[in-house]
Amino acid sequence: MCEPASIPSPAPTAGRLMSLDVLLNGPTIGKPLASPTNASLFWALMWVTLLYAVAWLMYRNKWLVKF
Repeated sequence: MCEPASIPSPAPTAGRLMSLDVLLNGPTIGKPLASPTNASLFWALMWVTLLYAVAWLMYRNKWLVKF
């Protein structure tokens, strides 16, 4: 039987910035921080929280968008 070919992903180096997606799904120290299901859930919750914070700041500063 043939084994599937693995695609190497770049490992982060010291002092180099990486995106949150790479941190959650990519190899940090040999394994990802969360399973794909939990990483997807965390990603969705992070976006909802971020957009809620932006909307709250806009409301607090009376930056109302009228359509």
